[in-house]
Amino acid sequence: MRLKYDVAKLSILMQDFANITGLSIALFDTGFRQIVCCYHIAPNFCKELQHSAEFAQKCLKCDLELLNRAGISGKFTSHVCHAGLVDAVMPIIENGLVLGYIMLGRMRNGEPDASLLGQCNFEKLKEYFYELPYYDEKRSKSAASLASIIAAHIILGGMIRHDTDKNIEKAAEYISSHINEPLSVKKLCKIAGINKNALYAGFRAAYSTTVCDYINNKRLETAKRLLCSTSLAVSEIAERVGIENYTYFCQIFKKHTGLSPLKYRKAHTVS
Repeated sequence: MRLKYDVAKLSILMQDFANITGLSIALFDTGFRQIVCCYHIAPNFCKELQHSAEFAQKCLKCDLELLNRAGISGKFTSHVCHAGLVDAVMPIIENGLVLGYIMLGRMRNGEPDASLLGQCNFEKLKEYFYELPYYDEKRSKSAASLASIIAAHIILGGMIRHDTDKNIEKAAEYISSHINEPLSVKKLCKIAGINKNALYAGFRAAYSTTVCDYINNKRLETAKRLLCSTSLAVSEIAERVGIENYTYFCQIFKKHTGLSPLKYRKAHTVS
């Protein structure tokens, strides 16, 4: 699966986040290669440590281990790195596929590690440590929520997208803009200008899923967004995502999320 990253838009979004929160934020691709990195204040603490090749290697190892854990769990994952700082990763997931990773880092929630300070310029490293933003448990949870919003915005804004055949892109765009309507393979073939075999193969290659599953996932993702962002009745939301049978909508929604629509709304709406 090939992906395209809109580095210009991603850089603006992530720099705004860094400016507001004081955190370092980076975007990694699915191969754990860094695409964008932004920070509000130069991370002098880490730079000072990484003058040592040994510490630089430890930093890299810590980052890769955290990215790998987040990729396996598919959830927001955090840890305390070897230097005593809190780092966290939010996977960017669409239709069950990981498109990339947002890493938040260089949060302090305690005192500097004395063993590290003893191996470097004590006064300088201590000064740099207290330049880092302090995040207690409450602020860390808020940062996780913001990272989740950013991940969703990146997908909705097309900042990461599949490098797909133009005909398949046409079909996918049509699905997104007509999610409230009946969507048939015949109709999509006409929109894309290809036969059904090419349509099936194209969706499998681009999104690793069938056309029908892609449509259903889009309907459910839209339903989840409407449940959390509006007060619309569940029956109206079902209609807006192209599922007229209310009972069937509730059944597939619970199968997909493990919760009924109303319980999902209650669990994911901030009071």
